[in-house]
Amino acid sequence: MIITMTSPKKCEADPNRPQDEKPWGQNEFSLFDPHYDLLTFGQGKK
Repeated sequence: MIITMTSPKKCEADPNRPQDEKPWGQNEFSLFDPHYDLLTFGQGKK
């Protein structure tokens, strides 16, 4: 199977979920992919 992308698509930050630190010490941010799926990324403190 060959998949081609005809034009680049952008991911957008979720304005309702700004980057923040959770009470348990994890930093998180969220964004929408080109298909409008919400992706959340986090990193714990060391």
